[in-house]
Amino acid sequence: MKSLSEIVDFFHTAGRDTPVTVLSSPMVLTVGLYQVMKIDLECAKFLCEHQEVKNYCPHQTVKLLGLEPSTTRDACEDYEVAICIKTKGRLEFGKEYNIKEIESIGYDIFHIRKVNNSMEDL
Repeated sequence: MKSLSEIVDFFHTAGRDTPVTVLSSPMVLTVGLYQVMKIDLECAKFLCEHQEVKNYCPHQTVKLLGLEPSTTRDACEDYEVAICIKTKGRLEFGKEYNIKEIESIGYDIFHIRKVNNSMEDL
């Protein structure tokens, strides 16, 4: 799992103009090379507090990040940096969960970063 200092280093390297995309599942949307790593809640909150956030996640899990679930059905077409909260158990469809309930179910947070836009450079 990446530490907060490693995430801060990446944050400064990537630049503040790189928005964080919040996804409902860890998915790759375009061709390219991606790095996926587990991060803790503190790291995820730091990224969401210090960068522009594009939230495409309609799930209650985003409350852990201090966000409200997305109410639109907009489709994410691409991203440079994304965060996904994946619960360790299945959530009941239509039920609203509070933070304590989500924490009791358990979760992993994934940080996904596009490393390269093309596979040709490999």
